[in-house]
Amino acid sequence: MSPVVVVALAGAGLAGGLLAAVTGLRRTPEPAQHRPDWLGRLVHRAGRYRHRLTWAGTGVLAGVAGWLFTGWPLLVLAVPVAFLGLPLLLGGARQARERIARLEAVEEWVRTLAGRLAAGIGLEQALAAGAQGAPERIAPEVGRLAARLRQGQHAEAALLRLADELASATGDQVVAQLLLACRRRGPGTAEVLRELADWVAEDVTRLREVEAERARPRFTARAVTVIAVGAFAFMATVGDYMAPYATLHGQTVLAVLLSVFAAALVWMRRITTAEPDHRLFDPQEAPRC
Repeated sequence: MSPVVVVALAGAGLAGGLLAAVTGLRRTPEPAQHRPDWLGRLVHRAGRYRHRLTWAGTGVLAGVAGWLFTGWPLLVLAVPVAFLGLPLLLGGARQARERIARLEAVEEWVRTLAGRLAAGIGLEQALAAGAQGAPERIAPEVGRLAARLRQGQHAEAALLRLADELASATGDQVVAQLLLACRRRGPGTAEVLRELADWVAEDVTRLREVEAERARPRFTARAVTVIAVGAFAFMATVGDYMAPYATLHGQTVLAVLLSVFAAALVWMRRITTAEPDHRLFDPQEAPRC
């Protein structure tokens, strides 16, 4: 049996093993008392990355098939990397939509809270009742805030935990206003919250405009990538145009070209990704009650 076939079979076996492991992780896990802690953590972590493991296994199979078809061993590494990296480098729109949706949920929650305060309800009571009808995107965080208040936790500590869970500059602004309201206990809190909700709405509008601008280079990068990959696959399978790349020097040149293309995608991803929010509160200082 030739070495090429042996290596190909080994790669296929590795990919099959990965897919089998992922399939096994889909089964119902055993109760925690029948499994060591380290094994439970391993299964939990593997379950979180199950989708990526599946893509990696598929990429290995595709890379081995490409190697056998073209005689390019570089494909065994390049194809799995492409399967895992391209969705990350060419994505980003989903995260932006999620961020905007959470900001809209914060705006809705703040307006509802302002309405309760205007009706004469106390701040703690309004916060504790906020879990009822809370926007879906932040319902877990608001629900935990209400549960902490009902359990007797101090409002300031509970609000700081909320800021830690929302993990955004806008969430910090809301919590800061609520902290001031807790300390001053004066009139006008409802009006301040309405103005804060208006500010969040303006921020949402601004982010939508920015995201629309960022969507254009993302679309261009996707189109260029699809065209480049399609042309590359066509020329590699038709005729002898790509035959020089089967040599050692050709594989080296191909590796350099693929690396430059990947670097360009990484650069595009960086310039179309929003910078992290500058938080008002340090997450490390939030109370852990």
